[in-house]
Amino acid sequence: MTADDATLALLSSLSEPGDGAAIPDVSPHEVLKDQPSADASAYALRLIRSAHEPAAPAVASPSSAPASAHAASEAPGVKVKPTTRLYKHFRTACDLIHCDGRAYAVPRETTELVGPAGVAIPLEPFRRIVTRVARRVPDVGGISQTMARDVVAELEADAYAGPASRVDLRIHHDPAAGRIVIDLARPDGLAIVVTAQGWTVEPIPMGVVFRRSHATLPLPDPVRGGRLDELAAILSLDPVGVPFASLSAWAVGTLFAASVRPAVLLWGPMGCGKTTALRVVASTVEPTPASAMGSAFGRNLDDDLVRATHRALPIWDNLQRVSGAVSEQFCSMVTGTAIEKRQLYTDTELVSVAVARPVGLTAVAKPAGFRPDALDRMTVVEMQPLPVRIADDAIQARFDEAHPRLLGALCDAAAAALRWMPYTPAPTHLRMAAHAHVLAAIDAATAAGELVGVPAGLLATYADLAGHTSRDTAAEDVFGGALLALLEESGGAWSGKASELLAAAGRHVMLGVHGAGWPGSPRKVPEALAYLRPGLAEIGVTWQRTTVRSKTRYSFATAPIAATDGVAL
Repeated sequence: MTADDATLALLSSLSEPGDGAAIPDVSPHEVLKDQPSADASAYALRLIRSAHEPAAPAVASPSSAPASAHAASEAPGVKVKPTTRLYKHFRTACDLIHCDGRAYAVPRETTELVGPAGVAIPLEPFRRIVTRVARRVPDVGGISQTMARDVVAELEADAYAGPASRVDLRIHHDPAAGRIVIDLARPDGLAIVVTAQGWTVEPIPMGVVFRRSHATLPLPDPVRGGRLDELAAILSLDPVGVPFASLSAWAVGTLFAASVRPAVLLWGPMGCGKTTALRVVASTVEPTPASAMGSAFGRNLDDDLVRATHRALPIWDNLQRVSGAVSEQFCSMVTGTAIEKRQLYTDTELVSVAVARPVGLTAVAKPAGFRPDALDRMTVVEMQPLPVRIADDAIQARFDEAHPRLLGALCDAAAAALRWMPYTPAPTHLRMAAHAHVLAAIDAATAAGELVGVPAGLLATYADLAGHTSRDTAAEDVFGGALLALLEESGGAWSGKASELLAAAGRHVMLGVHGAGWPGSPRKVPEALAYLRPGLAEIGVTWQRTTVRSKTRYSFATAPIAATDGVAL
């Protein structure tokens, strides 16, 4: 074996280089073609040694890192590919992460070419940025689309090398740190940082990563000294009425994104301003033009999921009847259950999308089909006709002028909630306990005189509406309504087996049409009653299931039932 052959063997047997290795992405023959034969073996040994030596500390500043990194890693006489230069440039200028099955590049500094620091850029469309930056990187000049794809492929592989990261849309809430960060969605990379001490406008804090979609529109700089009840004047609502108090509670609650936030349903006759009210209130945090409101919620579940994925506050207009599947998906959207689907163009790959959104809905009448567990996750507000109607463009102009003050007032309320929550007992009798805790803290701050322009008694209003919804749910349910009619006929008490219950209650169903929600068999009775239990309790109806000698009976009364022999369930 000649010296050149031995050198080629050494180069070909190089193991995976360590961090900072100077092994170029070329074949051994290309490495040695410009080296004298006498120096070839020594040069190969230098490459091997540099490949296994510890890397030099990384340069913190992306603006100065590429030149120094290239100088340190390029051996004399070795031609480095443009793709390698670009790869090193982006590895120095960006953090590479992944979340929910997507890879992102997160700039470490705000630049005109790449974008604001702390805002994640999906790597799928990253080729355009790679091509643009290539013209500015020394000794690159420009690359083809194929070369850009190669760079992105390497960056994507690095992104998936570590554990999954947290990426937020518009709102970041960290209860442990007592901090809320709101992305202003502007090229300057500024955000509102809300703490118990107040709020400031500053660059996105280190460790917080946002993503933006085409629907993420910019917010104005908030202004101090605003009042939330200015929004009531814009919308022609009573500042101390239930509709405005409910919308105020919902708006403040949307900022506490780490916990489950309730949805809101505004219903009422045409001309009551429900659509405009919902859109304007949502626009305080998530600007939503009239053309961006969704419609036909539930017609296409995949489209609804995409809409909720790309909007921090998704809202739908003119909701009508919903199916059982739509009711279940609504619950998932609000509580944040991950929805898994097969990835397109694959047979075995899985995409998991986790969304938890405070959905907004409007309807002319309360939509039929929502199950009790879905209604338990929303605030249902009846809107009354407006005494004077104002054109939508006039309302929008007034809102745009007041938007900075309203945003500041909303941040004031959130800061007050963060300040008072440690000293306010958390309510435990409501389904959305975390949201109720926020409202209790705001009520305490209002009572102490720290907040002005915020309706008093937000928690009481929320609890009253929840109880009213539960009562209506039980009374309007086809099985619940028949059960209440049976109890009225029986003098307030009834007892029997599940099959007897279905037969007796079935006599009170109009025209014998049972419809959705009716237990299809005696085995389905426990499930139907479990759904109706909160609403029946609000009405004053209690029930027990007892089992004696393998025989199960159901006992209903308008007063608590005394314990009997058997196993009470």
